[in-house]
Amino acid sequence: NHNPPPALLSGLVGSEMCIRDRINAFFPKINEPNQQELESTAIQIGKTAIQLIQFGQNEEAIKLLKLAVKLNAQDEKLWQILAETQVRNSMFKEAIDSLSKAKEELASAKQKAEKIRNILIRKMLTNILIT
Repeated sequence: NHNPPPALLSGLVGSEMCIRDRINAFFPKINEPNQQELESTAIQIGKTAIQLIQFGQNEEAIKLLKLAVKLNAQDEKLWQILAETQVRNSMFKEAIDSLSKAKEELASAKQKAEKIRNILIRKMLTNILIT
């Protein structure tokens, strides 16, 4: 008989669960924010940056605006405020780079929207032809 004793099996299973619990404790679950949360956070960060600009703290505002456009690269207004603030700080090359990046991001978003639009039109036409 090659079957291990039941006590040994339960000990092995218990050890495996204990190791799994330790690994899970070491690597906590991280909740990834959804796109809506990212956009909302970007807007709030942008509002904070505008307040900093009003107090003449342009360098800190630029840092926040860079973070905001990373969170929501399709927000045209955030890119505009970032570039304007960079111009106020005589950061002309950076402002041009920001506007170029904005143009790329917005073009990409427009292409994605156009693809989705075309898919929806095809589905609508298919439904009309079927019925």
